[in-house]
Amino acid sequence: MELLSTINLLALVLLPFVVPKIWEVCWIFLLRPWMITRRFKKQGISGPKYRFVYGNLQEMKKMKKEANRWVLDPNCNDIFPRVFPHYHQWLSQYGETFLYWNGTKPTLFISDPELGKQILSSELGFVVIAKTRPEVLMLFGKGLAFIEGDDWVRHRRILNPAFSMDRLKVMTKGMVDCTLRMLDEWKIQNSGEEVMMRMEINKDYHRLISDIIATTAFGSSYEEGIELFRSQSELEEYFVASLTSVFIPGKQYLPTPTNLQLWKLDKRVKNSIKRMIDARLKSNFMNYGDDLLGIMLKAATSEKTMRMDEVIEECKAIYISGQVNSMILLTWTTLLLSLHQDWQEKLREEVFNECGNKIPDSDTFSRLKLMNMVLMESLRLYGPVIKMVREATQDMKIGHLDIPKGTSIIVPLSILVLNGEEDNKPRISTDLKYKYKLLVFLSMELLRTINLVALVLLPFVVPKIWEACWIFLLRPWVITRRLKRQGISGPNYRFVYGNLRQIKKMKEEAKGLVLDHNSNDIFPRVVPHYHQWLAQYGETFLYWNGTKPTLFISDPELGKQTLSRKVGFAVIAKTRPEVFILFGKGLPFIEDHDETDGGLHLEDVGGVENTIEVMMRMEINKDYHRLISDIIATTTFGSSYEEGIELFRSQTELEEYFVASLTSVFIPGTQYLPTPTNLKLWKLDKKVKDSIKRIIEARLKSNSKSYGDDLLGIMLKAATSKESERTMSMDEIIEECKTFYISGQGSSSILLTWTTLLLSLHQDWQEKLREEVFNECGKDTVPDSDTFSKLKLMNMVLMESLRLYGPVIKMVREATQDMKIGHLDIPKGTSIIVPFLKMHSDKAIWGEDAKQFNPLRFENGVSQAANHPNALLPFSVGPRTCIAQNFAMMEAKTVLTMILQRFRFSLSREYKHAPVDYFNLHPQYGLPVMLQPLDNSDR
Repeated sequence: MELLSTINLLALVLLPFVVPKIWEVCWIFLLRPWMITRRFKKQGISGPKYRFVYGNLQEMKKMKKEANRWVLDPNCNDIFPRVFPHYHQWLSQYGETFLYWNGTKPTLFISDPELGKQILSSELGFVVIAKTRPEVLMLFGKGLAFIEGDDWVRHRRILNPAFSMDRLKVMTKGMVDCTLRMLDEWKIQNSGEEVMMRMEINKDYHRLISDIIATTAFGSSYEEGIELFRSQSELEEYFVASLTSVFIPGKQYLPTPTNLQLWKLDKRVKNSIKRMIDARLKSNFMNYGDDLLGIMLKAATSEKTMRMDEVIEECKAIYISGQVNSMILLTWTTLLLSLHQDWQEKLREEVFNECGNKIPDSDTFSRLKLMNMVLMESLRLYGPVIKMVREATQDMKIGHLDIPKGTSIIVPLSILVLNGEEDNKPRISTDLKYKYKLLVFLSMELLRTINLVALVLLPFVVPKIWEACWIFLLRPWVITRRLKRQGISGPNYRFVYGNLRQIKKMKEEAKGLVLDHNSNDIFPRVVPHYHQWLAQYGETFLYWNGTKPTLFISDPELGKQTLSRKVGFAVIAKTRPEVFILFGKGLPFIEDHDETDGGLHLEDVGGVENTIEVMMRMEINKDYHRLISDIIATTTFGSSYEEGIELFRSQTELEEYFVASLTSVFIPGTQYLPTPTNLKLWKLDKKVKDSIKRIIEARLKSNSKSYGDDLLGIMLKAATSKESERTMSMDEIIEECKTFYISGQGSSSILLTWTTLLLSLHQDWQEKLREEVFNECGKDTVPDSDTFSKLKLMNMVLMESLRLYGPVIKMVREATQDMKIGHLDIPKGTSIIVPFLKMHSDKAIWGEDAKQFNPLRFENGVSQAANHPNALLPFSVGPRTCIAQNFAMMEAKTVLTMILQRFRFSLSREYKHAPVDYFNLHPQYGLPVMLQPLDNSDR
């Protein structure tokens, strides 16, 4: 009796705590998915069914796995079904707008350009930076992209001078030097016996972009930051793997094998950055230099406006973001030019005309019109960003849609650019008898004890159970129901995982697909889940990223509104830890409330040489990666690729972890557990931060009073200012360095890679660009920033490359409250996906040749190239437009100009056209091209 009384008392005490938690669990896993699905169904929006916990993650994972086996024709630019097989399938099943579940997260896929524009704008109030998984921060760092409010304004103000037009002109020389080093290595690699040689060019691009970032932003080099880059690459793999996995809060703190590895990689990245910072601080220049690192260190040490940990996070963010986007642009542009030899020749002719024999400079690039057109077309067909994501911070209405709070919205840029359309029973029995007797003997006392414990724990447990029920059950139901009322459906929410498993499956399947070389319809391969869900649920649909509702919106106008700041969508949703580890807490991860200046301007870049005698094979994307890393290190941090090689290696490892995490369910709190993955991430993050710190310390110890005028110098000035209020802490400088390294490296190298592909396929355009370069730069002249403004054709090619193969294939916003955009009512907490990859291939916007390489569409400018003025969004739109977009374009023009002056390139027979959404848009099997040096008659 005493025991029963005790148990009853304990149960009464615990009741107020346990019941709310039970309700919360029911709400999250059951009721919320049901309500949200029902809400969208009333609006005519359906989608794949929500699955308990997983949502549609398992479906996505399966479809991606299948899509990864596809190999496209090299001339096929219709990459959406391979990149996003889940979106491709759901689009056909549910229409242009559908709802799917990323775990327990409702996600609305919107491919209506007008709705996408509204969602991506800041006017409606969608959150840009939603709840972020730990591996995201490990990979990207808590840099500019992952901070909000006053911190974002402060970071942006400190970093802006590093990307001003004058500074970009100065950076041109660093870019040229890095490119020359890569070209010299190509000569050395050639045995001299063959006319052509095979190259895996995307790997070269990766190293090149890493070198450029290390050189221009951190005063380092690829070799110095190689450990950082390797660690970030590993982190990226983890991040990509996590994209189709359910995130369990708290799991990041457990010492699982994955966490231990993530912690190790993160520590390695941070250590690499710290060493870079320490070296800068120990240098004799009092102003730490004028590159990005110097600027951040100055902000951290003299102005006290940036903490050192912020400097490390920004360095991470810059390394990963800058590297990936540039590398992707280069890779896909190379592919396009390899396929279109005519355009390769056009670009070469343009380069010869504008640059001649001179090393290109920033002035030369402005004259490369054809090159700009090719880059634009490359961005259109193979843009690094293939979708944008926003989240509804409250119940919102956009267009005809009512979007519940917490729903993620996907705006598929890729669609917008390509769319046209018992062995011993007696023993067991005996055991059970004895067990039963023991239970009878203990029952009375045990019951009393249990009741007492239950009463004590009840007030704590019940609220948590309720919270779990809300997150995993009720919330997905509520949001799905709410969006269904608006006619928005999507894949069914799966418990905990949402639609992550579906996404992961579809992506795995898509990886096996190989496209035709000339196919630019890459959307089905890159994002097969979007492709499928678009077909199933329509242009706007809801899916679940774990328990996170995500609204896919492919309407350009809605996308523009979502990305603008007027609507009120949050730019930075709750972010996973691995994102900050990789990217740093730099500018892209902080929020703003004030208009700020654009950032990287064309006046800020400022000069390359040598040839080889035979044709050789090159894996050019690897060279581009290294080159861009070198350019960033040189121009923004006063460093080099060699100096930052540990940083680059660590960031590369972190990138792997980050990519792996994209399809996994994030469990809050697990990032603090010493799991194997976390330990690896922490180690890599430390390496990155240590590398950045060494660069900063070297700058701080320099004799210069102003630390230099590059990005690092500007940040250091803000951090070390003796004014009463420092505008940047040293920690913020580190975070910005991380952000710039990873962001700047990826985008530029990818832009170069895809532009190289396009020019390899379209030899006529390669020749046009070469002729333009010769006319504007000469044949041996090093290009400068003034020359680039004359390269009209090059600009057109780059625009087309960004359209077809843009590094960023989507943007995400989050509704901070129930919001309305266009016809949509978006629930608070919903992520909004703005799918650039879809928008950039929409025949209704770009015409019948939307999936074809045609740089001439940009002849009269970007706004006149399509039926919608905001149809091309390779670098987002509004105040959150990429601060380094001019830097990335300048990098691409510098590298392309110098290559066109020296080489003729074509696609290797070994190339498999298989674009894949690996954090950015990458060629899955690399980009092997054949390089042939130009003889004197050609030059």
